[in-house]
Amino acid sequence: MESSSSFKVKVRRKCYIPGAIFGPFSFINIYSGKKVVDAENGMKNMIEVAVTLRILQLLYKECSSSKQKISIAVLSPNLSQLQSLQQKIEIHYENNEFLKVKVGFFHDYKGTDDVVLVSTVGSDGDERYDVVNINGYLKSERRCLWILGDERVLQKGGSKWEPLILEAKARRCFFQADEHKDLAKVIVEVKKDLDELDELLIGESSLFKSTTWKVLFSSKFVTSFSNIESWETKKLVLLMLRKLSSGWRPKQSSTAACIVGSPYFELMREFRVKGLHILCTIDIVKDSHYVQALKVWDILPFNEMGELIRRLEGIIGTYSREYIDYCKARCGQSVSEYPLTWPATSKITQYKFHKTNSCEEMFTDWANRNKCVENVKVHESLILMKFYSFSSGAVNSMISGCDGGGIGLPLELTEQEKDVVSFDKSSFILGRSGTGKTTVLTTKLYRNEQLHHLACEGFHESIYNNEEVKQDGLRQLFVTLSPRLCYAVKKHVCELKRLTCGGSSSSQITSPCIDEIDKTMSSEDIPDHFIHLPHKNYPLIITFHRFLLMLDGTVGILSREDYVALCDGRTSILDEQKREIIYSIFEQYENIKTEKGNFDLGDLVNDLHQRLEFQGYNGDFMDYVYIDEVQDLTMRQIMLFKHVCTNVHEGYAFSGDTAQGIAKGIGFRFEDIRLLFYSKFLLGSEKGKMSKIFQLSDNFRTHSGVLNLAHSVISLICHFFPMFIDALRQESSRVIGELPILLEIDANDNVIKKIFGSNGDGTCQRVIGFGAEQVILVRDECLKNKVVDIVGKNALVLTIMESKGLEFRDVLLYDFFTSSSFSNEWRIIYEYMEENDLVNLSSCFDMEKHVVLCSELKQLYVAITRTKQRLWISETTGFSHPMFDYWKKSNLVVVKHLNDLRFDQITQTPSTKDEWRSQGVKLYYENNFMMAQMCFLKAGDKYSERLAEAQQLRTIADGTHDSQIERNKLFKESAEIFVSLGKHMLAADCFFKTGDKHFERLAEAHQLRAVADGSGTHGSQIERKKHYREAGEVFGSLGKHMLAAECFFKIGDEYFERLAEAHEIRAMADGAHVSEKERKTRIKEVGELFGSLGKHVLAAECFYEIEDYRIAGEEYIRASMLKKAGNCFFLAQCYEKAVEAYEKLGDFAKCLSVYADGKLFEMGFQLMGSRKGFREAKLEFLKRGAGYYFSIKDFKNMMKFVRSFHSKGDMHTFLIKRRCYDELISLEIEWGNYKEASKIARLKPDPVLESELLLKAGLHMESSLVILWHVFSQTVGFQRGDDYEDEHFAIKDELLAKAVSIAEISSCDVFYRFVCRESELLSEAKNPQEEVFKKGLEFIDCYKENGLASSLDGVKTTHEIDQIEKNVLHEMHTFFQSGNRVHELLFLLEVRGKFLEAETIGNEDDRSIKAALSRLWHVFLGSLCACGKIAWKLECTPDSHDSPLMRILSTTDISICERYMSEIPKERSVRLHFQVSRRIIDLHLHSDCTIDDTIETLVDDVTLSHLEIGVLKNVASIESLIHFWSYWKKLIMELITWTSKRRGVGKNCTLYDGFICDYFGVWKYDGDKNRSYYVLDVGSNWVKEMNPYMRTITNRHLHMIHAREFASVASRHWCSELLLVSEKVLKKLRYLHASSNLKKLSTHQRMKILINLFKVTEYLKNCKFVKVWWRARVCKIVDQSRQFCMDKFISSVFCINWKHSQSKEMMFLRGDKTFLNMLNEAVNVINSSPKMPTSRWHLGRITTIFLSDRKIDSNDIMRKVQRFCSLNWKELFDKLINGDKSSLKNVDLAISLHNVLKETTLYANWLRADDCMSPACFLYLIERLLILSLFFRGGYAFMTRSSCVEWLAYEEWGMGGPNGVKCLDIMNDIHHSLVSMITQMLNSHDDLLEWVTRSKEEPYDILVLRLIILLSMICVNTGQHCHRLLDILGRPCISSVLPSTFVEGIIKGLNKDCLVDSLVDVCGKIDNPLVIVSFTKDSSMAPCEKVVFLNLAEQDFTREMLMKMLY
Repeated sequence: MESSSSFKVKVRRKCYIPGAIFGPFSFINIYSGKKVVDAENGMKNMIEVAVTLRILQLLYKECSSSKQKISIAVLSPNLSQLQSLQQKIEIHYENNEFLKVKVGFFHDYKGTDDVVLVSTVGSDGDERYDVVNINGYLKSERRCLWILGDERVLQKGGSKWEPLILEAKARRCFFQADEHKDLAKVIVEVKKDLDELDELLIGESSLFKSTTWKVLFSSKFVTSFSNIESWETKKLVLLMLRKLSSGWRPKQSSTAACIVGSPYFELMREFRVKGLHILCTIDIVKDSHYVQALKVWDILPFNEMGELIRRLEGIIGTYSREYIDYCKARCGQSVSEYPLTWPATSKITQYKFHKTNSCEEMFTDWANRNKCVENVKVHESLILMKFYSFSSGAVNSMISGCDGGGIGLPLELTEQEKDVVSFDKSSFILGRSGTGKTTVLTTKLYRNEQLHHLACEGFHESIYNNEEVKQDGLRQLFVTLSPRLCYAVKKHVCELKRLTCGGSSSSQITSPCIDEIDKTMSSEDIPDHFIHLPHKNYPLIITFHRFLLMLDGTVGILSREDYVALCDGRTSILDEQKREIIYSIFEQYENIKTEKGNFDLGDLVNDLHQRLEFQGYNGDFMDYVYIDEVQDLTMRQIMLFKHVCTNVHEGYAFSGDTAQGIAKGIGFRFEDIRLLFYSKFLLGSEKGKMSKIFQLSDNFRTHSGVLNLAHSVISLICHFFPMFIDALRQESSRVIGELPILLEIDANDNVIKKIFGSNGDGTCQRVIGFGAEQVILVRDECLKNKVVDIVGKNALVLTIMESKGLEFRDVLLYDFFTSSSFSNEWRIIYEYMEENDLVNLSSCFDMEKHVVLCSELKQLYVAITRTKQRLWISETTGFSHPMFDYWKKSNLVVVKHLNDLRFDQITQTPSTKDEWRSQGVKLYYENNFMMAQMCFLKAGDKYSERLAEAQQLRTIADGTHDSQIERNKLFKESAEIFVSLGKHMLAADCFFKTGDKHFERLAEAHQLRAVADGSGTHGSQIERKKHYREAGEVFGSLGKHMLAAECFFKIGDEYFERLAEAHEIRAMADGAHVSEKERKTRIKEVGELFGSLGKHVLAAECFYEIEDYRIAGEEYIRASMLKKAGNCFFLAQCYEKAVEAYEKLGDFAKCLSVYADGKLFEMGFQLMGSRKGFREAKLEFLKRGAGYYFSIKDFKNMMKFVRSFHSKGDMHTFLIKRRCYDELISLEIEWGNYKEASKIARLKPDPVLESELLLKAGLHMESSLVILWHVFSQTVGFQRGDDYEDEHFAIKDELLAKAVSIAEISSCDVFYRFVCRESELLSEAKNPQEEVFKKGLEFIDCYKENGLASSLDGVKTTHEIDQIEKNVLHEMHTFFQSGNRVHELLFLLEVRGKFLEAETIGNEDDRSIKAALSRLWHVFLGSLCACGKIAWKLECTPDSHDSPLMRILSTTDISICERYMSEIPKERSVRLHFQVSRRIIDLHLHSDCTIDDTIETLVDDVTLSHLEIGVLKNVASIESLIHFWSYWKKLIMELITWTSKRRGVGKNCTLYDGFICDYFGVWKYDGDKNRSYYVLDVGSNWVKEMNPYMRTITNRHLHMIHAREFASVASRHWCSELLLVSEKVLKKLRYLHASSNLKKLSTHQRMKILINLFKVTEYLKNCKFVKVWWRARVCKIVDQSRQFCMDKFISSVFCINWKHSQSKEMMFLRGDKTFLNMLNEAVNVINSSPKMPTSRWHLGRITTIFLSDRKIDSNDIMRKVQRFCSLNWKELFDKLINGDKSSLKNVDLAISLHNVLKETTLYANWLRADDCMSPACFLYLIERLLILSLFFRGGYAFMTRSSCVEWLAYEEWGMGGPNGVKCLDIMNDIHHSLVSMITQMLNSHDDLLEWVTRSKEEPYDILVLRLIILLSMICVNTGQHCHRLLDILGRPCISSVLPSTFVEGIIKGLNKDCLVDSLVDVCGKIDNPLVIVSFTKDSSMAPCEKVVFLNLAEQDFTREMLMKMLY
């Protein structure tokens, strides 16, 4: 040996025993050594002793033969081991002539013997045996050094032996003892003697390294082996298998007779072990070559062998003769036998027949059943039995006690599976249900782990060379959708790794519980990212959901620093400050998202793609990726995997079955995945290296009967929908089973009720219940609920979607065809049957019509393949007949009547609890909690049952549309169950979802509890205690005392145990069976305990609950919770302590409140004076104090508090409210406010005091008048008769004298004389009563005539005087009526001008009626003129010619008004027409007007006859309002014209003159040549305005006005009335439009309102009479109305929603001339804007208007455009105004419009610009540009109706053909630009949304729909850009806002190249039909009724014709 790093070895090369193991230096590794501790605690290992002795024997043998003598040293560091060696050696070698053997301690040895043997037992870390001088030992001269030891032990804990072992490996001097024949034999013998045979069965044993035969044992053998009770027998069985694998065969054995008599006895072997028989057969397996193998079928008693042999004969009988001969071949002697091998190229055919892919051949040969090996139940099949290779891992698993159902070893694979596993490139694995796809993936993953392990460790190579490889490790990723499948794979892989690494199986494998799966799948040790994952996490087996979350965490988010730094390192419009703000918002969003747990899978996938492309992938790259059930993923989801694995050629394996692809929104073939892999995964240089698709066709789940039925469904899919499924070879099974059964039932029968229905007594009728492996499958939830109502808990009921991924022994498929939406269309099956000569009746297949059949058939396939054994199909309708006929003709089913079915065999053997539990777990992880709950119920698993119940409640709450209250109730119930089960994190989630603050805190507590419970293995004890403490404190604060007690108990501290005890007692106190007294006692006890523990808050809560508020307050004081302490003291009425607490708290306001509540106002008053501030609190306290003293009549103290108010206003309000007038007057006097004091004196009332105060205030006149009115009231108001004298009149003269003297002081002679006159009248007012009244009236008249007295404030208002006069008149009326002197009163009233009062009183006296009426009309009309509306309800004599007017002036019935207008012409009564039309207008203005919904009727066409129907119904409409306004306006204009000229003669002149006199209440004075008029009602407004022009005549109550001045006043008044009424009409119209949304008015109804609004506005604008008097007011009204009208008008005409702007009604309105005027006005309004020349918003709007009507006036526009706009805009307006008016001939117009739109969208983020075109205008322009471009190509054009009518409206509904020039280049350029614009907008989702929001127009979804329609029109017209349309529709953010039928229709049209047909359908559904315009005589494009076809070359159309065709 040469020298090396640590040990210098110098030896002579001498070999005493042949073989490398006995060279100069060897380390002989003995794995099988078992240490024994003797009585003296010493270590010894008898295996090493035996091996040492065997080596000595070999040395003796060699030395004796060579006559050579040698010296040997046997060393050990352990005394016990030395003693054992000494005893054995002394017996055999004490006086040996050739061997000189000595035994000694290792650390004492210094000799130079020929051979040194070292037994290292006891050197595993004991310092006493540290190898300190090992270097010296190796340097000494010797021949051989052999070290015996256990490598695993010696390398632990940094032992000094480790470098030696590594050196031995490096020099290839490291050997295994059990690899040497002699040493291995002695090891086995010693193990037998020591009863340690199980040690031979561990993974490192050489027994498994020297095998020559491949031994395969079945799962049945494992089950039988596990049932053997004797452990000794088990060991013997395993040793027997080991010996058989080594080629050993018994010398003499008597073969059982049953085998000898078999025709295939040469292939069978029987071996006996302790009364049991191991039955084997010789078989051939293929690895790298064909080799014979030993198959172990079972170990069983002799009496059971016959049946197994018989079944094996059936299997062997199907083998080919050649195959049997290969199996018979022998090699070896009688005691040993060796397997024969053949090259892999040999053609060895196992079965007599070959598999076929032909479905027809299978059907033909089915009756003979000669292709199937067994006719048994699937789970009993031998041919489908699982086999395992005999290995150390298998032995370990069986030793651990695993049964056959759960052994954690790789199965023996079929040839197909081996081909897939051994394929070293990326692969696609396709197989139907049950073909072992997942098994293949798992095995492939495990194989790579093994290969990597071998590559890293090597074969006895130095690990120094592999350190880098070992550190790098193998990274494998396995992804599947199902959590349950993920768990199974993860557990299986862990078992494989553990067992093959020498360990034993973890435990007896039974059905996993939910907690175990949750714990495994929660993967707490796996981070939420792929960055630097620890090696222990690989292979990484996760669900796809977890994969997305980890990928999201890997791509992650930029840190705040990185994000902010982007403002420096790249072009950015965001500075550092803005980025800081944005990042803060982002963090808030992330927190909200985390709290709610919300995200959308599609959005997440798209977001991940964008971030991966932008930021790249920075995580660990995977070496291999395995994706199971890939058919349930979308293409976008699959593409994510390309970022995590760059090993494209070798690293990917996809498996799935597209026949099971029934997930919503997903549908593709494996060829599509393969193409995706080619185009997206492979780099450019790697193209062309396509991976292989493997098919697995051997089915291990079910028998051939079910497979054939399933394949019949696959055949239909392949026939009708070849592009929707992968065509595969037919699956095969070697097991014959029962044919599926079609159940026939009688009419009105139901199979579910028949089987599970109950008898009259409630007992079950037939079947007690299905087992755990039996299920009823239905189509949907609706049918499922119906079945569950019948079945109850007697059977599992699942939908087909829910059953996907599950398997059952028996399946009842119920009403699949009956519940199908395909219904009668199933008859299409007959077409397939006819093609296959199965029937002559057929139907015609239509892909579009029958497309749903594909989904139906796939669901049917999934349903059929759920069964392993039996399938029953039952239907209640005839929709199933085509499929049933198909199956019957193909001999695939058996038909049985329900009554013939043996129901006692349905359930057969009942399911065990473990089976129910296992099924429940499966359903639980499929989120089918209701069915899982039933399974757990039957399993007796209360815990899991409650857990499923809680999950079901949570699911219902998440998905229900009930109120939040109901949802919260469900969340709370589920949370409480979770809590009871210890699922605190789930409980927290439910509590959080309630949104209640209380429950949110409770959720936080449960989260803390869950973290504490789960941190037992990962977190420190301190952290756990902290979490428990925090959770307990929150629970305690929320009253959850038992939960708090649990948390505190878990801390384990004495203090917290006492605290837990307190919480426990508190919880018991709230028990239901505790009396109130006992409850309070316990709570008090708990409170005291809490207090002693320092938990003062909890103590306070306890005392508070038992209403011991004082102690509660003290506890709160100790807890420094002053506010709560104060509250408690307050409740305890300890007000001073409460104040003390609040004062410490600094709550001064609360202190005052407590003082007030405690009536301690004096103490509060003192406290208030010591503090500043708190203004409001002080005021409130003072008010309460003052109010208290007021209530106890202590006015002195009350005023003390009142005077402390902060303001005089507060004092005034307080005292006034309580009528403390004296106190308030005293305050006002103190303040010197005598006038204010006088007002208060009036409130008392005290006129004398009021007068004195006014006098003090210097208001002499007011003081004097107050006295006069006081005397008046006492004189007139209190007279009771002739002899009545009141004591108050004793001082009458004194008061009058005082009034006169005060008036004299006023220094106003006029006023003095007035007071003297009034005093005189009051002095004369004495008895009789008549005289008092007359003097009183004279007093009033004199007062009213004196303007100075009437103008004084604070005495009597006009209203008060009128009321006093009215009271006096009432007294007079009573007085005169009593004396029958009413006519005298009437005369008095008429003289005073009181005509109305006279008329009212005159009705009582016929003599006065006519006299009163002669004046009444003048007053009435004059008052009407002044008030502007009808104000009185009048009566008139029946014979009056104006009687209709009298009856209608007070009516609200429009029909009555209209009838009288119709009956009485204007020439007969102008008065009636004027007043009634005005009355009707008023009624309209005060009613809710309707809008006529007809199309043709316009406002100008309205006549009385047209309105007759509406009027007769008493309906007020906009049309009738405008009509009567126009009629009334016309009368007004006639009156103004006549009034201004006054030269008319004739009948009309007389009518107008009389009406005007009556209206204004004037009489013509004929005695005056200047034509003057008497004014009868001087109180009218118009009279007041003309007061300077009045001339008083003899009667002081009448005034005169000159005719010229009267004409001017009348004209002004008429104009004012016209303006007033018109303004009201405008307001009414604006109100109606503003409320149109609420009233749900249509767009054309709103447009009618705007048109009428515009008409009224234009009239006022152009009315010269009105503008003469009211110019400024008119301009203001017109401007407001015009702006309102134009804004609403443009938004209504040019809106995004075509249903509004291009409706049939709107297009009729656009034919009105007023509409054109409004467009011109809109142009003027826009043009008047200062932003017009440069604003794209304004330019876009005005361009849109120009393109809507070619008759728009454009002069002013051009001037601005030419000066300010860009060149493109100038050219566009030039073409619009000066070019050819026909858009069909104006090519330049299209080019200019194209250039403008390109300029608009040229700059980035143009949608976000402030000066951006509105969405409606932009859409309008690009739509018109598209229409223009279509005319350049000729032929025909496709467009929507909305586009077509806009174009036709511009062309004035007259169409010529195109210009004849086909500008294809221009058209293509325009189309490409339009596509770019549209896609840019749709790709800018956020910008587009902000654009719509900013414009305040139609919703975002309408805009997106319009853009998609435009893009579709481009595609269908050009035949290009379809891929762009398809790509956009594939984006979730686009498709989600569109109607689903619309998206599906367009996509279908694109995929099937029938876009036109699809557009016909979808455009019709959105009420915007497709229009085809043809410019040639070719009508071939006229497809169907849904399309509008316009042939411009064949026919001239009128507007009416076109409207009729289009609508």
